[in-house]
Amino acid sequence: MKKRRFKTELIPPLAEGAFSTRLSLTGNSLLMENHHGITELGSERIVISGSDGSLCLWGEGLRVEAMTEHQLLIRGKIQSVDFGGENGSK
Repeated sequence: MKKRRFKTELIPPLAEGAFSTRLSLTGNSLLMENHHGITELGSERIVISGSDGSLCLWGEGLRVEAMTEHQLLIRGKIQSVDFGGENGSK
């Protein structure tokens, strides 16, 4: 049986004068464009600052695969993606 991969793109609304934060979630990878840095880093939870607040990833074996000034690639078993105001907490 062939595995299917689903791709989801989420584009939060723009904050006035800010770059849009763009997310692409494909399989076990999440690419975030126009991030503002990582505020919490662990293998089960990663919190990333964005233009509209924080994004909290929950899962297993989470790791930062690549990071530039504008892009962030996270891999691992992503179980949940939460958009939470200032701290991304549940």
